Amino acid sequence: MKLYSVVNMDIVGSRKFKDREILQNNLNGYINQLNKKYSSILVAPITVTLGDEWQLIINKPSESYNLIHEFQQLLWEDKAELYAGIGIGRLNTPVFSDVRKMDGPCFHAARDAIKIIKDTDKLKSRYSVNKLNRIFLLTHSLSDEDFKFDTLEIYYNSKTGPLESVMGEIAAAKETEALGGSQTVPLNKIILERTINLIIENNEVLKSKMTEKQKKVYINYIKLGSYRKVVEILENTSKETIGGISQKLNSASYFTIQRNHQVVSVLLNIYYKMGV
Repeated sequence: MKLYSVVNMDIVGSRKFKDREILQNNLNGYINQLNKKYSSILVAPITVTLGDEWQLIINKPSESYNLIHEFQQLLWEDKAELYAGIGIGRLNTPVFSDVRKMDGPCFHAARDAIKIIKDTDKLKSRYSVNKLNRIFLLTHSLSDEDFKFDTLEIYYNSKTGPLESVMGEIAAAKETEALGGSQTVPLNKIILERTINLIIENNEVLKSKMTEKQKKVYINYIKLGSYRKVVEILENTSKETIGGISQKLNSASYFTIQRNHQVVSVLLNIYYKMGV
């Protein structure tokens, strides 16, 4: 079964921006830029679906979180942030050149994921999502009843069996190992999805604490890959040193964030291979 990743994105608090037209024009430019960069994995071009909301579908789910981060970095230049819901699943329709003509569980899951992450007061707290996190992954769509549950644990119980039993297996395996034996715990899709979300959440909390100066250094270091080149490009706007660049990257948890992105990519690829 072929799996796809759909990502729904939306700008946080776009109505509060004084120059919304400029922001919208910039967003259109970012979409064009990433349509070219990721053309090899995009099933259809990234498309604005409504106002400042946009959607994409890719055939390589492992790149979902990295692609979102590309949009994050571009929007940081506008002092803007985004919401993102990732949905992984199959298509019920043929592949079309217009993302709006396609449908299936991957689309439903992405819609539900962004619904959870945008609802700070209700769903976000019910699904145990940190308020500083604006990115969430679902691997199947939810029913109206699911949205009434009070905790993520209840959601998992309702969909795929008691979470307690899964955690019990892990606890039993650890106990057996402690007693000198060995026991293999099968990789469970529930645990995998939950682990991915946990890493994403920790990563997004780290990003939320970055200052504007740290973001500027972060973006330039990703582009240039050299402390010295970052110093040179910033010499007209700030008096940076190599030591200062290093300090800002460490204070911004740059290397931890990059490692977390790599781990999420690996885990998403494992999930993809399990489902195909």
